Amino acid sequence: MGSETRKKTVLVMVRVTPEEREEIAALAATCSLSVPEFMRRMALSYTPKSTLDAQAIIEMAKINGDMGRVVGLLKLWLSTESKKNEAFNYSIPKLVNELTALKDLLKQKVMRL
Repeated sequence: MGSETRKKTVLVMVRVTPEEREEIAALAATCSLSVPEFMRRMALSYTPKSTLDAQAIIEMAKINGDMGRVVGLLKLWLSTESKKNEAFNYSIPKLVNELTALKDLLKQKVMRL
């Protein structure tokens, strides 16, 4: 099953409750680590770095991009002379609703930090 060239060959077992296992798994996930790697680092006094901030920044960047596209559409719609053109079939209330939804989503992401 295991590779003959592995350096980590000794198995260390520890008993935990199901609740403790869930908590350990959740903490490992916040660092983007497997449970064994998380436990190894904690046992050897390494401090695993949380990747939650990085994940949140990526999510906020995506939301920011969405907001930029919506604002770009709004600017284009407002600057066009032919507002009845099919390409500019957005209504102002729809754009406002989209911007509001994106603002709320961004606020939720920031609050989770």
